[in-house]
Amino acid sequence: MAKEITAQKTKNEGSALNPPCSVKQCTTKQPHTANPIVIALMQMPPLEMTTLVCLALAELRDSFKNDAQNHRTFAWLTRLRQVDELYMRCVYVLLLAKDDEIPHILSGETPNGFDFIYAQVNKAILDGRGVLKDTQPGLQFGTFTPMKTIHNAAHASFQSLLTWKSSKEYPESVQGFPEKYIKHIETYRAYLNHVGNLFAAGRDKSVILTALRNMHSPFSPVKDDAKGQAGGQ
Repeated sequence: MAKEITAQKTKNEGSALNPPCSVKQCTTKQPHTANPIVIALMQMPPLEMTTLVCLALAELRDSFKNDAQNHRTFAWLTRLRQVDELYMRCVYVLLLAKDDEIPHILSGETPNGFDFIYAQVNKAILDGRGVLKDTQPGLQFGTFTPMKTIHNAAHASFQSLLTWKSSKEYPESVQGFPEKYIKHIETYRAYLNHVGNLFAAGRDKSVILTALRNMHSPFSPVKDDAKGQAGGQ
């Protein structure tokens, strides 16, 4: 991503017709590429970025596992969004984002929500099979979407307290979930390892995108090859 930095500075400095950031509603007064943290992230090779994200996911996995084993359900509920968001942000930046979007995403400045990134990844990579925004029946009443649930939990909202309360009253509602979620994390780590290795091998971005789409296909044999690369981190 380093080659975009100079061009981005030239493009964004200067006029009212050419604001510091191309993302609508961003209120930054200077180019994001003036931020040394953004520069460092843009200079990071893709393999280094995917490796870093994989290591972070491993820590989240271990923390989640420990909380589940010790019946700290509210603790792991509040962190459910982090895994999907971190994975999809990484995938979006490396494979889907336009060059002039990347500094904004890496800056963390608003707007920078997960909903937008999820919608793009769901469309371009998951072929619309993602379920985070699917409406589902509630355990006791009403309906919910997984996206709203993980948003509420991430903000430790009062609704997340009710979700936790229900899990204590109906423990069967979360029985088996920790094991499935750990496998979910390991799948993401395997895919990112494969993506990083393809970048390191010099493969074209379009080829890597196709490979990731295939890995997310429910019928793809590529899944097993990718999972074999997840070990050691």
